[in-house]
Amino acid sequence: MSGGPPDARTAQPADDASSQQQDPNKENSMALIQVKIVEGVFTAPQKREMVERLTDVMAEIEGEAMRPQIWCLVEEVASGGWGVGGQTPTADDVKAFARSDAADIP
Repeated sequence: MSGGPPDARTAQPADDASSQQQDPNKENSMALIQVKIVEGVFTAPQKREMVERLTDVMAEIEGEAMRPQIWCLVEEVASGGWGVGGQTPTADDVKAFARSDAADIP
């Protein structure tokens, strides 16, 4: 291995039924989507929807043949365990922000 993550952009979908077989030259081809969210903000169904929709987008970009190799990792960071603009927002802060008009500010 090269030490770095595999580059999903190098994977090319096959045109025939043999696309179901593993190509030994592509054994390391995959995409990894990492999402970090504040713990306690999103429900299990919302996280499931994130995984499904992000996978759909990546498959649309990279090709449907890549779908089985698309990994999506949703990690929750403890409330107050990260900073934005020098502040450490809690789950309640994020929920309040999402309910406010401030969520529409670019």
